[in-house]
Amino acid sequence: LKFDKPKARPDKLEYGTKFCVGWDGTFYALEKKARQLVAISRQGEILWARDTGAQGVSDVSGFGVDAQGAAYVLFDPKEKLGGGSERWSHVGRIVPNGHFELWVGPASRVNNQPMGTYIRHFAVGADGSLVISDGIGELRVIGPDGQHRWRAPATVREDADRAKELGR
Repeated sequence: LKFDKPKARPDKLEYGTKFCVGWDGTFYALEKKARQLVAISRQGEILWARDTGAQGVSDVSGFGVDAQGAAYVLFDPKEKLGGGSERWSHVGRIVPNGHFELWVGPASRVNNQPMGTYIRHFAVGADGSLVISDGIGELRVIGPDGQHRWRAPATVREDADRAKELGR
């Protein structure tokens, strides 16, 4: 995105930029590799731009922002994270000061459960709860603490199989 001037209005965006609307009506733009998060007013002016320090992100599927301003990013990593034979999907969390951390997925210290691969459906609640689905049969709800609140029965069985593959 390369936004560095608050109050400026961008004339073009990089291919792959993702967008969402926060709970307060602010627009957010996330660079395709999650390295920069930008808040944009309803009038189109840049409120702030933060470098996240994210590394290893190759494909952002979606993101959302909770009511406290933390952004959650659903992504596939550039390389295998956490072992196994697949590029498991992960969720990263960008706290309001801009710091990026792995939140959910095999390489996370918060919740290291595998989530499947190439997951594309994602929603963020005001409290930071996440609803994640592959659109076929996998469905899970992650609480604001990063831990599983609920998983569909098929998801529980798949998670057990994936944990075995990862040697857990």
